[in-house]
Amino acid sequence: MTTSGSSERRPDARATAGGVLAGMGCLALVAQTLLFRAFLSVFEGNELGVALFFCSWLLWVSAGAALARLRPFGTPAVDRVFEFLPLAYVPAFLLQSWLIASARRLAGVQPYELFPLVKTAAVLVPANAPVSLCTGLLFPLAC
Repeated sequence: MTTSGSSERRPDARATAGGVLAGMGCLALVAQTLLFRAFLSVFEGNELGVALFFCSWLLWVSAGAALARLRPFGTPAVDRVFEFLPLAYVPAFLLQSWLIASARRLAGVQPYELFPLVKTAAVLVPANAPVSLCTGLLFPLAC
């Protein structure tokens, strides 16, 4: 009950944050799985390419976590709108999906060619940024 006497119940802030955090975890897992599947079809599943995918993914997650430690993100204003911040996953996922799907065109590699490792790294490291950066940024903000 609220102190004003109304019969409305406000959800507990911890329960809301826990639900948002669980939803973010599910979103991050599903996004990574779908993006990895797209990566395997575009880059043809080379073992070194797979290592580059996960290396760049974790690199961007750590960069996002480092960004979360900056002063502007630790403000009460961010805390008030935190429940809406996971919506950033939608445009990030769409952008990253497009970047991975367009990787051959962006790198100038023909569909019949094998993807060279140097070009794989040059395209994959920035292409993995959107969802990974969001993940790295949002999880520390929740804590």
